[in-house]
Amino acid sequence: MHLNTEQYQDFDDNYFYFLSAEELRSERRELVIDSMRGVETISTDVIVFVDYMHWSWQYGLITNPYGDGYLIGIMGTPNKIKVITSSLATFLSLYMEDAVVMYDHGD
Repeated sequence: MHLNTEQYQDFDDNYFYFLSAEELRSERRELVIDSMRGVETISTDVIVFVDYMHWSWQYGLITNPYGDGYLIGIMGTPNKIKVITSSLATFLSLYMEDAVVMYDHGD
């Protein structure tokens, strides 16, 4: 697949785009959370911070509804997040490894 290089000039070699601080927005959504605890729907704020292949899917961050901190997950659709980790360091490590989990949005 050949992509328009002008449109994708800010993406890395694997077509990941990390949004700049100016592009980050918190948005309230009814969100299905798929995690080790199971699947549930809650109303929560989500911050999308990575775009994959020009909105094929996204990676977002939500406040952890089960305790302290936050959860990071892959969003195959705007209203579902499949939790990957609760650590930005782990997320970045998985990204650098090009780990399979980074592409498994479950949709």
